Amino acid sequence: MLIDWITRETTNSRRMGIQWTMWDHLEDLDSADDIALLSNSFQQMQDKTTRPETVAAGTGLWINGTKTKMMRIKNENDNGVSSMSGPTEEVSEFSYLGR
Repeated sequence: MLIDWITRETTNSRRMGIQWTMWDHLEDLDSADDIALLSNSFQQMQDKTTRPETVAAGTGLWINGTKTKMMRIKNENDNGVSSMSGPTEEVSEFSYLGR
């Protein structure tokens, strides 16, 4: 429940996800303790990377920077996204449950 609250606080009233319907944006996909944050610009992704860390720190939680990954799809911006623990590793595909 706390992770859901942190995610809501991070994206609350910001509309920084991908256009899902005419009125809604898809901000994130959650599964157990994994969260996929969705953005359509570099600045939004950087914001979505640093804001959860700040909100989580206020609750005593922290985000594991070594497990945090970033994947670009049709994005020409070569800037890297970084978190408090350093640069975020870029991958070309994700594995789920070690597969």
